[in-house]
Amino acid sequence: MYLKRFTYDESNHCYTLNGNNGIHSQQIKEICKKNNLYELRNKNGDIVCRNYFEREIFGKIENEYTPFFDELFENASRGQMMSGFLEKGNNRYRLVKFIVMLILRNQTSIDQAYNVGLDLGMLWSPQQARNNAILNNFKMLEPISVRWSDEYNVIVHINNTNVPFVTANFPLIFLPPISDEWQRIWFLPISPRIGITLEPIKWLMVKRDKEVE
Repeated sequence: MYLKRFTYDESNHCYTLNGNNGIHSQQIKEICKKNNLYELRNKNGDIVCRNYFEREIFGKIENEYTPFFDELFENASRGQMMSGFLEKGNNRYRLVKFIVMLILRNQTSIDQAYNVGLDLGMLWSPQQARNNAILNNFKMLEPISVRWSDEYNVIVHINNTNVPFVTANFPLIFLPPISDEWQRIWFLPISPRIGITLEPIKWLMVKRDKEVE
């Protein structure tokens, strides 16, 4: 669902850039299958269920967001204020949750959870540890989303330039915190023309106080 916004035809093709700066055209389903990031493996390392976690956990959640983003894009295309959309029902929380989900399903996040298991001396094979890391990240989705809803403001950016937003394997861009006490700022392009920023409420309050001074 996420990559579909970046396709250019009815067959859901999009342009991709490889490590050698070569440009290719691929269907998004082939891109998702390429690395098998969410496969279920046995203790010998053999794939038991290809893309199991993607289909049964993250994929199902992402598909539930299709009508949500349809409404968001419709509001943006009409030039309506995004504040009204975000204040409607639990839209603001749902948008934060979607971003948290993308972070937790990222390969780096999975590897970090995998390494924690190793440090704790868990008697798993590397494959079993990785499976558990994915499940652990999924269990963290709700509590992190609730906390971030209190800590971050959601800002919707409309790209009116001639240069579209692009995305990547890990679609979130982050700016490092400017001090140890502040959180980082996250930016997510959700289409070539629309981007979402999560900015710490504390950061915005300090910025506003300085402008008043």
